Amino acid sequence: MVPEDRTERAGEFADALGRLRRDGGALLVVGATPGETHRRACDRMLGSSEQRRVVCRTDRTCTAGPRADGTDERVVDLAVPSRSAAAADATGEPAGEAPDGPAAGATSTTPPAETVPAFGERVANAVAAATADASDPRVCVDSLLPVVDMAGAEAASQWCHAVASDVRAAGGVCHIHLPVPREHDLVGRLESLVDATVELRLADGAPEQRWFVHGSVTSDWLPLQE
Repeated sequence: MVPEDRTERAGEFADALGRLRRDGGALLVVGATPGETHRRACDRMLGSSEQRRVVCRTDRTCTAGPRADGTDERVVDLAVPSRSAAAADATGEPAGEAPDGPAAGATSTTPPAETVPAFGERVANAVAAATADASDPRVCVDSLLPVVDMAGAEAASQWCHAVASDVRAAGGVCHIHLPVPREHDLVGRLESLVDATVELRLADGAPEQRWFVHGSVTSDWLPLQE
């Protein structure tokens, strides 16, 4: 690619990101990479410490938790009794027991939701509460795979659509982690529900990201900074 084309595409990508931040949207974060790569992407996508956040935890990989003042960040947990079969199939690792309760270093103020519909209702309520006196919430779903495992792909798609719609209506941005290769069938099923797909990879041990802003532009592979 000639430098002029690269510069033009970089400008188009910056404009597309600006529209997402301004108008709200949903991102699907994919890639069969180590959990630390997804955690790094999550930290960046959750935005600044001043923004209101909703953290939806399913597989205990998101390290975010309620803040000391309890005002700007809400945590919603889904009770997953063991490591999901979908997650095991996607990563090629055997299923095993998940740790009880929320992720280490973070505490939720309410018991985990026992079903996917209850989880969805709590997420919707948390988004509404987060936007009661401020707009532009940031919402993280740390893995969709346990939702797929508990409810099936079709119900997970409907759940994803509902969450994305609620966040868009609030003018916020949500990102939903799906730690599988971009070629996975689940990605094809879900991409039509989101505004952009973010693919993660390791290149010589360094995490990188590539954005597919649907109907707009595809970025180059970019470093995923701390």
